[in-house]
Amino acid sequence: MTVTPAPRPAAPAGLVDRMAATWANPRAAVAREIAGAEESRLLFYAFAASLLFTLAAVGAQRLNPAPQVAQDFDQWVTTQVVVGTFVRPLGLYGAAALIGLACRAFGGRGGWRATRAAVFWTALVAAPAGVMLTLIGAAASGPGGAPPLAAALGQAGGSALWAALLAPALAEAQGFRSGLAVFGVFCALAAGVAAVAALA
Repeated sequence: MTVTPAPRPAAPAGLVDRMAATWANPRAAVAREIAGAEESRLLFYAFAASLLFTLAAVGAQRLNPAPQVAQDFDQWVTTQVVVGTFVRPLGLYGAAALIGLACRAFGGRGGWRATRAAVFWTALVAAPAGVMLTLIGAAASGPGGAPPLAAALGQAGGSALWAALLAPALAEAQGFRSGLAVFGVFCALAAGVAAVAALA
């Protein structure tokens, strides 16, 4: 009689594998992060996403510096690193709290931890693509320093990718049936901000 050994449990996927899987199925990926991510890991996600955002800003200014940045580029970089290391992660915590309150007002049932997992994880997953789009936009805009259309579109593209991931992630975290309504709210907010900026 041949005894078949029990299959070994699958090894947990690495960070890069989990990030790739999030693009394919954001809800399922975020559900795994909510179930398994302790606070130290969530903090790492917030820091890593913030530092990648800083990398995008520094790289864009290196490719196409604004006049005021070019006057003292090293000091500007130092400021960006300090903000990216200490201030922006705290901003992500604040954003997660506000997003969680807004979701609860519309019937969401998730807690702050689940919301933090959704916000921080999708910010990290979207960050590499955001870096590339920002750098491409800065390179395509040419010299000059004024915020040209290409650079603005590059930054907006990164934000749009994050919103596309965050919508289903929040739907999972808050128990919404679909992320489409959440994405619709994001689009409405973006349109409102654009309208205010155009009138200013």
